[in-house]
Amino acid sequence: MKGAYEQSATGPRWLEKGKNVVGSGTSGVDTMYGRLYRYPLILRGTVVFRALWGVALLAVLGGFAVSCSPGESTQTLSERVDRYWELKQAKRWDEVYDSFLDPKTKEDLTREAFLRRRVLAFDILSYTVSEVGEDGEEATVSVTNDAHIPVPAGNEELRMVRRTVVTTDTWVRRDGVWYVSLTA
Repeated sequence: MKGAYEQSATGPRWLEKGKNVVGSGTSGVDTMYGRLYRYPLILRGTVVFRALWGVALLAVLGGFAVSCSPGESTQTLSERVDRYWELKQAKRWDEVYDSFLDPKTKEDLTREAFLRRRVLAFDILSYTVSEVGEDGEEATVSVTNDAHIPVPAGNEELRMVRRTVVTTDTWVRRDGVWYVSLTA
């Protein structure tokens, strides 16, 4: 290529290869190799255009990611029940207390008292949500679980016995979030 056009504020200018014919004020021209380096705004707005589109795309995708993330207020009752039972099965009682226990129950039941009562909790081997009966702001959830239950074996010892148990919990919705309502 013998030369190139450069777009400037005063109009197009012809540049010859290897020569800086425009003068010392053209920092956008490589005089050694004769290449034309355009300023970002001289690219007919493509850099600015791409940057604006990138920002818009990030805003759209960021909003989509927030709206699709399983936050507490967007989770359905079934999703909350399933997560609650996963935590119970893993015996992660602190998370159960913090995330799933009804705030009204927390007023009367301290965290320490809740955790103390869970020391001898039975081992949940598997569980299946049997029935979910939602009625406005309250719900009744039945869960069939296969568990090892501690049974006194005499001499103050406990023996673990495998049983299938149906557990029925009452759930309440507070500010759009479902919580399990336990008795203290």
